[in-house]
Amino acid sequence: MPPVSVSAVEATITLDGLEVSRTLVLPASAHLGDLHHAIQGSFAWWNAHLHQFIFTQATASHTYEDPEMPDCDLTLVHDERLMTLALTEHRLNVFWPGTPAPTLTYVYDYGDCWNCSVTLKPVTVARTLLKTCTAAYGVAPCEDSGGVHGYQLHLEQAAQGDPETLAWFKFMRHDPHASVTPKGVNAQWKRYLKGEIGPRSG
Repeated sequence: MPPVSVSAVEATITLDGLEVSRTLVLPASAHLGDLHHAIQGSFAWWNAHLHQFIFTQATASHTYEDPEMPDCDLTLVHDERLMTLALTEHRLNVFWPGTPAPTLTYVYDYGDCWNCSVTLKPVTVARTLLKTCTAAYGVAPCEDSGGVHGYQLHLEQAAQGDPETLAWFKFMRHDPHASVTPKGVNAQWKRYLKGEIGPRSG
């Protein structure tokens, strides 16, 4: 029997400033909250900081505000402690490319300020491909590493054998030279969803 085909969303996430990208397949019903957790899991991040999605078009500006934070001036902000409703109300199919194509940007950790460019497109795939990574490139930086320039400095220090940096990478369970494959990303994504990746994980 051939595999069952279903409608889905293909999200390609590219981390600005570093050669890191992931292509993920999500259900057609996925919303911004699902995309947030997919990015966190596929990048081996901990969901430990605030984040926002910014959606812009050449002809319009779209602002999504958390009803629990009416004075917030961020385009779209989500605090896990407040459970922003906007993230679960806005489905990814709202952001299909138009003419001209809109842009969707994901920003994580306002201190390190990781900026990711997100491209979304509708696809039809085998059901078994839902919630999986189909392409992966580059080791994602670890949490609290100081943004693009801070992380690059850590890499230089590690290459020089700096014991403090090497000990910190070990503490963070971070291997900047690890092999990155879709299979490996899928495994860490599953661990993230089970709560096995993060500061309180074993």
